Amino acid sequence: MKTHLVDPRNVDGEVDDPVYRVYFTEAETIEEEIRIIEARDVLEVIEWAERDARGLPFRLYLEHPSAFNSGKATLELLFSR
Repeated sequence: MKTHLVDPRNVDGEVDDPVYRVYFTEAETIEEEIRIIEARDVLEVIEWAERDARGLPFRLYLEHPSAFNSGKATLELLFSR
């Protein structure tokens, strides 16, 4: 891992209401896909997923509107357990 200082002036803004997706998997097969809105923060989503996982591995994504195709989403992996 590498770290470096950043200039806060090169940020356009923050997303007020981020949308998350949680994918629960078993044997590399997606068992359940959940879309989460109105979460307090990403830690609330992780805590919920850990409680609801029933021992299954899961991946947490941040959902962005696609820059290439309206109506579609781009996913950014945030956390995997």
